[in-house]
Amino acid sequence: MANRVSVKVGGVSYSLIADETPEYVQKLAAYLDARYQMENGTPAATAAVLAGLSVVDELFQTREKSRETESQIREYEAETVRLRGELAALKRELRYAQALLDGKDKQDT
Repeated sequence: MANRVSVKVGGVSYSLIADETPEYVQKLAAYLDARYQMENGTPAATAAVLAGLSVVDELFQTREKSRETESQIREYEAETVRLRGELAALKRELRYAQALLDGKDKQDT
């Protein structure tokens, strides 16, 4: 459902229609405005571009970290599969050794 939201970025008010909640859109606008304000003393258009580039840089860095994390998770999953196989083999060896010991104990008595 579309929501009408008023936000203020760089001292300019904007009326938007968004599918997201008004609170979420306000949060986005506040974040962008904070980035915009960091460019204090810069012409408005330049400040807007610099703020946008800063936010996009964060997005790209976050995506890269997400890809790295996903890759690490896949490695952990593969290692888990390998270790489970190793554990199953060790359990079989243990059962075999226990059976041998049980057999030897019966012979000794």
